[in-house]
Amino acid sequence: MAQTKFMETVVKMNFQTGMKENGESIYSSKSLRNIKDAATSEEIMQVAGALASLVSYPLESVVKNDSFNLSK
Repeated sequence: MAQTKFMETVVKMNFQTGMKENGESIYSSKSLRNIKDAATSEEIMQVAGALASLVSYPLESVVKNDSFNLSK
């Protein structure tokens, strides 16, 4: 039977940093590592919102990625 072991959570914050000549948006991102596995989605969004308020670009999205190690 496969075993799963939690490795890490990474939160990626995506910001709209400009526009191309053709009207397409330009995005930039910042990744945050060492997020506690007990952090709830609500807590992560609160922190992302607080950090985004320090940046001059609008926050477009927040993505949470959990990584696990799978073994036999």
